[in-house]
Amino acid sequence: MQQINKIITLIIFFLLSACVQIHAQPYELTQTVVAGGGNSEATGGIYSLDSTTGQTAAGNAIRQTPYGMTVGFWNFDALAPTAASVTIGGRVTALLRRGVSNARVTLTNFNGETRYAMTNPFGYYRFDEVEVGATYILEIRHKRYQFAPQVISVSEENENLNFVANELW
Repeated sequence: MQQINKIITLIIFFLLSACVQIHAQPYELTQTVVAGGGNSEATGGIYSLDSTTGQTAAGNAIRQTPYGMTVGFWNFDALAPTAASVTIGGRVTALLRRGVSNARVTLTNFNGETRYAMTNPFGYYRFDEVEVGATYILEIRHKRYQFAPQVISVSEENENLNFVANELW
């Protein structure tokens, strides 16, 4: 009985192998490696297999047409962090902490790209979707007041970037 099962298993294996070879399409698998271990090159065949069998075997290749196998450690491609965006804002005030309305707030990044906002009647301004991790220059322009610019590095949401007038013009 065991002989019959072995024969049937071999017949099924050969039939499946033949079917796979008939319907196979050429393809390529690419993988990165850790510490120089492994290799993803397999040539001369339709099928290739990369595996992680151990660092001592890293880079060994087994090639017999139509199959190829390369062994070694794999490293997954880590997802690059995306630049998150936050809201920054604050208040522009003059003497006695009164809000300065209609002041032009300029937000300039390292590349010279500039965004503008106007203060509301109470002196508040706001910039949405500001990239985290970048450095900016904040400047205020108003016809009656003068303000010192601020250099900020954005690491989190901040709605307390306030400006107080230096002097009257």
